[in-house]
Amino acid sequence: MKTAKELATAHRVGKKTNKRQKRMDRGLRQIKKNAKKQKKDPFDFSALHMIYDSQGFTEKLYKKLEKCSEQFETKLLYMDLLSRLIGIHKLLVLNFYPYVQRFLQPHQREVTKILLYAAQSAHEMVPPDASQALVKTIADNFIAERNSTEVIAVGMNSIREICARCPFAMTSDLIQDLAQYRKYRNKNVMSAAKSLVQLYRHIDPNMLRRRDRGRPAVGAEDLKLAEFGEVRAANYIEGAEVLPSDEDDVEDDADGWESASNASDDSGDGEWVDVPKSDDEAEGTTGYINPEVEALSPEAKKEKAAAVSSARFFSQKEFDIIRKKKIADIMGTNKGSKRSAVEAGLDKEPGQFVSLSDIERLSKRPKETRADKIAGSRVAREDRGAFGKPKPKMNPHASTTNKQKARGKNFMMIRQKVRGKQKRSFRDKQISFRNALVKQLKSK
Repeated sequence: MKTAKELATAHRVGKKTNKRQKRMDRGLRQIKKNAKKQKKDPFDFSALHMIYDSQGFTEKLYKKLEKCSEQFETKLLYMDLLSRLIGIHKLLVLNFYPYVQRFLQPHQREVTKILLYAAQSAHEMVPPDASQALVKTIADNFIAERNSTEVIAVGMNSIREICARCPFAMTSDLIQDLAQYRKYRNKNVMSAAKSLVQLYRHIDPNMLRRRDRGRPAVGAEDLKLAEFGEVRAANYIEGAEVLPSDEDDVEDDADGWESASNASDDSGDGEWVDVPKSDDEAEGTTGYINPEVEALSPEAKKEKAAAVSSARFFSQKEFDIIRKKKIADIMGTNKGSKRSAVEAGLDKEPGQFVSLSDIERLSKRPKETRADKIAGSRVAREDRGAFGKPKPKMNPHASTTNKQKARGKNFMMIRQKVRGKQKRSFRDKQISFRNALVKQLKSK
């Protein structure tokens, strides 16, 4: 895509027309839109990370919140700070979750922000009793047939964000009930339910019904959610078997993600394979697949991963290769797959900052009312010139042509001239056209 400077330079030369001006404006709007998409939200955790005695500070802050009699906006700021502290430092302030549940109603003002704070405060150290009560409150109040489809979709998105950070918040009965919304009549609810099911296919497929687990992918049979408080220590980095033993091979092979490898098949360096992706996916899930590694047994893969992990320090590029390969294994390489890692939230780290767009995500825009359509058309007409009116003259004091003057005359005044032109024979027209050309040449 051209830059704004290139568009302005191309518009500078040539005839200035409304069509070219609209084309340039459209291109500039698209450039701004793309730049806005690529721009990441600036968020600095450094001050929150450096707080001394974060547990004590958070408990004191929560006591102030309970006794706070200020405006509702002030309480929201308290909840925002508390949720960020709890999520970053993995603190246990169990009274915070029942306090948030009081505001979790669809008619509550700024309820999407409160759902955001509930998702920010979730982490894997929260006891299942507290987290499951929070998720059950959201499911009872938001995900019900009496509510609108937007409310159901927002509730489903909130549960997905909470479960991505605290997998123990979900029970098998509840996830099986929510999975039935995969075939709901509304696309927003259907997409939200599919993303939640896809998340638990990645975390713990055993919680889902057999028909909701999808096709068994590579490595999916080894997935099992750890018990609460369980720590699984490993002496190797999982997925490191896809990396070559020599670090220089990674630098040579991993230069381009989207192009296939030009090396021969017998070289053993592997090839780039594209995993299916959806239309709205910004980045494809690409896996680094080596045929020799794929042919190894699980025990041999673990031995190779342990050998590679203990041989050297990994670079960020190598960690990206491992992460993309793991996602490709979980998502499966079948061409019929319609879900993506972006839709399921698998491309993010659980500790990343939760954005409001993740809670309010709608796959399909709501249907506009008549008033919305009229307001949108009025906004579109603001920058447009008056329709059907003649273009203004460059010099307002310049005289008009005979053709323009004839438009303002009475028809009876020019009737003979119009009839004479209509009755002319082909020969007369030919002579008249020749004389006009001769006159034009003489004037030059």
